[in-house]
Amino acid sequence: MSSDPPDPVARAATLRPLLAEHAAEADRGSVLSPQVVEAVREAGLFRLEVPAELGGWGASMRTQSEVLVELARACPSTAWLVGLNTSSTRLALRTYGDEVFRENPDVLLSSVGNSRSTARAVDGGYVLTGRGGFASGCEIADRVLFWGVPLADSTTTRVSFSFPAKEITVDRTWDFAGMRGTGSHTACVDELFVPDECASVATFDPGARTFANMPKPQHVLKSIAIALPVFVGATHGALDLVRDLLPAKPISDTVYRQAVDSPSARLWFAEAQHLLDTAYQHLWLVADECDDAPEDDVMAIEDRVRVRLHMSSAISGCRTALSKILDLAGASAFATGNPLQRFWRDFEVGTRHARFNPFIALEDAGQLLAGGSPVATMI
Repeated sequence: MSSDPPDPVARAATLRPLLAEHAAEADRGSVLSPQVVEAVREAGLFRLEVPAELGGWGASMRTQSEVLVELARACPSTAWLVGLNTSSTRLALRTYGDEVFRENPDVLLSSVGNSRSTARAVDGGYVLTGRGGFASGCEIADRVLFWGVPLADSTTTRVSFSFPAKEITVDRTWDFAGMRGTGSHTACVDELFVPDECASVATFDPGARTFANMPKPQHVLKSIAIALPVFVGATHGALDLVRDLLPAKPISDTVYRQAVDSPSARLWFAEAQHLLDTAYQHLWLVADECDDAPEDDVMAIEDRVRVRLHMSSAISGCRTALSKILDLAGASAFATGNPLQRFWRDFEVGTRHARFNPFIALEDAGQLLAGGSPVATMI
């Protein structure tokens, strides 16, 4: 890691000019540039979750969120991949131990959670075949994680795998309107042998109605909560651009040669800033609740629902703030060369991730308030 500055949040802030310079390139090519990947690695931001004794930061969720906000103010896709790497590292350490991170604390992981794959047991390990979509960063990753793959001829066993990324082929299926730089393509393997030490077996527990040794609900919750700062940061990045624009931009067909001279424009901007400030408060609460969550016992459903509601509130506030920001910028914000439209596309696509679902979070909260137990949520 670079020796200056020592704080990971400060390091992330110093990367913003480089990330902004390469953001359009990542958007066009659906992959981060090598310069960005190397700079993030050199800054030590792939080792946020790695324990200090292994050469990492051992950073709290709060600190990780602060880092991701800084990155997202320039490039939400970069922030997404750094955040996903922290959650993948957390799960990999629990599942496979620390050997990989002892060898390389800067390892970049790509996770596949819902693959169309099967595995069969053989002497010394397993043979894995299949495809896993939405494998963010799979083209630039060092290792790939396939989670919960069904074992052939068994309805009660799932196996998770960790193996070098060089073993996959990539089907470049990630052709979405936003978050394009995440390169969330499809990772494919065909008759890949994975040794026992790189596999983790989970067997269905009928009493608990779940698979033993699989991540607990709060671990899954953390894996999506770490994406929340990406979209708060994206909103902040858009606000930064408009703040610089207002003194120079006239308001057409009015007496205002500078938008900043308009009381209503200043009010619009103040409301956007306040909504962003409020979203930050929701974000810090989510981060602190995740930091306080139990590691081994299951986090109470009431606490998980409350966290998800605060996530929804943060996103809702940012969406309204971003709309006001775009109002102030006008139609020119949607020119393909204007970074504002990229922040907008990234926000609107990324916040539609299934685990950010706002109406299910509200449904569960209402069920709890009525004295029942939520039945819709699995996290």
